[in-house]
Amino acid sequence: MSILDLGYDTPEALLEEIQQMMPIMDAVFDDLGLSENSAVQSVREGISPHIVHGLSDDHLDAIFVTGLNHMQAGDVEQAQVVFRKLVTLKSTDFRFWYALGTTLQVQEQFVAAGRAYLTGLGLKATDVDGYLRLGECLLAAEELENALGCFQTAWALCDDGHGQDHQKQAAARLVEHTAQRVGGDAAEISLKGN
Repeated sequence: MSILDLGYDTPEALLEEIQQMMPIMDAVFDDLGLSENSAVQSVREGISPHIVHGLSDDHLDAIFVTGLNHMQAGDVEQAQVVFRKLVTLKSTDFRFWYALGTTLQVQEQFVAAGRAYLTGLGLKATDVDGYLRLGECLLAAEELENALGCFQTAWALCDDGHGQDHQKQAAARLVEHTAQRVGGDAAEISLKGN
């Protein structure tokens, strides 16, 4: 099974499992006395938890900086707590997923990190660093072909103006390294990906 696999053969299978879980969640809310709670009802109606709690984007940015400060201080576990909270409060900000992925990757939890990066890329498909980090997770999991595809995508995005020179150079080095591990010519393989 690949890091990229979520364990579902089709999107319908995922939806079916979610639908099967809803009665269980309803029972939990009932047992906890939260069925009539206005915050719970708002979230169930699709309102983002950060809005329900009255948090602005500025509040979330301040919390995000706190997580970054923990990372810079080497407190990866505390940074991870902050970033997990942020993806819970506002799951549509790719930065929060990317940051959570970095904490997981540093802890060598490559499957979880890869899935966090993948979620972030679903929110911002032109995030060059997201492809580079996802590729690194795939490389660590010995998924060489998938890793190569991520690095080639990062390289192509840089060519299209979405990245910076240092990102393109990193992508080129990673394409070459991965291509050698796959057993092909880096120049030939990189052209196939672009």
